[in-house]
Amino acid sequence: EAGVLAREAGAGMKPSAAPAAKRGVWEAEDRAKALETESIEAFSAASAGLASALGNAPGHAGARRLRAELHWERFLESDEAGDAGGALLNRRLAERFNDGSLDAALKGDGVLSVVARAYPCRCLLEGRDVRPEELAVLDTHPWSGRWLSGPADDRQRDLEPAAPLKLRVHARSCEPRAVTGAGVWAFRLEERDRVLVPVTPPGPAGPPVPAAALDALFPGSPYRPAGPGLHLGNTPVAPRAWPMGSWLLVIAQDGYDPARAPVLVQRQESVEAEVTLFRPGEVPAGTVPVRAGKFLFQGDPGNAYTEPGDVRFLDDVFISRFPVTCRDYSEFLGDLAKRDPAEAARRAPRESPGAAASWAQSGNDFPVPTAEWRKAAPAELAARAKPLAYAGLDWLEEWPVFGVDWTDAAAFARWRAEREGRLVCLPHEVWWEKAARGPDRRAFPWGNVADPAFSNTHVSQPESMRPARVTEFPLDESPYGVRGMGGNIQQWALNENVKTGRRWQMIRGISWPQSHAQARASYRTAGTREYVNFTVGLRLAGVVRL
Repeated sequence: EAGVLAREAGAGMKPSAAPAAKRGVWEAEDRAKALETESIEAFSAASAGLASALGNAPGHAGARRLRAELHWERFLESDEAGDAGGALLNRRLAERFNDGSLDAALKGDGVLSVVARAYPCRCLLEGRDVRPEELAVLDTHPWSGRWLSGPADDRQRDLEPAAPLKLRVHARSCEPRAVTGAGVWAFRLEERDRVLVPVTPPGPAGPPVPAAALDALFPGSPYRPAGPGLHLGNTPVAPRAWPMGSWLLVIAQDGYDPARAPVLVQRQESVEAEVTLFRPGEVPAGTVPVRAGKFLFQGDPGNAYTEPGDVRFLDDVFISRFPVTCRDYSEFLGDLAKRDPAEAARRAPRESPGAAASWAQSGNDFPVPTAEWRKAAPAELAARAKPLAYAGLDWLEEWPVFGVDWTDAAAFARWRAEREGRLVCLPHEVWWEKAARGPDRRAFPWGNVADPAFSNTHVSQPESMRPARVTEFPLDESPYGVRGMGGNIQQWALNENVKTGRRWQMIRGISWPQSHAQARASYRTAGTREYVNFTVGLRLAGVVRL
């Protein structure tokens, strides 16, 4: 609690503030340290006193109960802080002195119920007229990135429409309704070979999860669930006692796409899993739904630079399965060049702000300068194309696109929105982190262990570090099925870092020259909107409901 107060005291403090302004924060931190020391001293004294009492009367029920409760509280603190050794030690001591009062807490069983829901309207299929003032996601304009409750900001206002436009997105007034009769199967997430995989838990035999549902939800994925799954019945699934831990639900119902829903049941917690089902055609091609629900934003004990943990509830959102590729971006530039060749040339990938384009323009085309293209292109044209900076390699169409700034990424998202008639935008960093981390507070998209074999980082390649095709490194997959969030490319986020007071946009994930130890889902950095680097690209999000 003292640490929380200290963090709250410094929450509004700008890093650039003068020492005199920070004095109050430092005093709060000193008080927190003093309280922590007092707590340790009190624990030590209480533990010693109880040990002495039990030495004289080993069977004293009151002393045993107090000793068990003392270590149980320490276990909970250590577990929350990510101190596995301290948690194990104190749990074993709590078990040793427990005479029954902690049985339920030690077992940790909670309660799980499952409901399915769907929107009865056809907004995601047919679209609706959206007023300009409706365009807001998490206090941010979805296209200009403007912080809506912040200071005046005219940057990229040309991306904000002045008149209503038709988009396939739900209004805030749209409400989903219950779907009954959907089959529900549960899989427990267990660590196998250092990654978390869904396995069938013990339980009564029932109908297996439909293979067609798994085919749709886990295309080419090493995380395809093992076994038939534990059939929980049909929605609504009534509350039932449920083991604590991380779970994956698969839900299937005729007339809807199957659903993949990670669920966390914490110690003695009652959880109602509310899963939105989508009709065929409602989910944009190339995206996966990140289901509505709560998750822990930041609060990663393994990241020295993490912010304090903040449990947030997010609505459903669509996130692209893969980052935007060079092939995708080439198509965008070619289409843009038909309307504005100069703008297309400015938005071509480059090594740094203001540098010449790395891709050579040929009429209205910006072909990806692959080795095959270079061999076939005229010598003068091929000479103007550059290999990827610091890699010295010809580009591949299946690489994620690098060398674009935030304004380029936002323009690409706006272009895709116009083409699809959907509210497509860059992902807000909170969406990004939930898509990468899921609800179970894992450290990395694949689990809790870093390894160079799991994602494309500086020592993942057998010869030298280089980018990878977006389909490589299949273990770099999040609980929702999003790929490439733990390596290969850093990705622009929609929002700016409002806490620093600087107009810098958030950047999430890590790239191919970075260490695998940095691949934590909580890792974040930032850059100006004009920042260009050979490590930064983008992925897209789709808004379900405004």
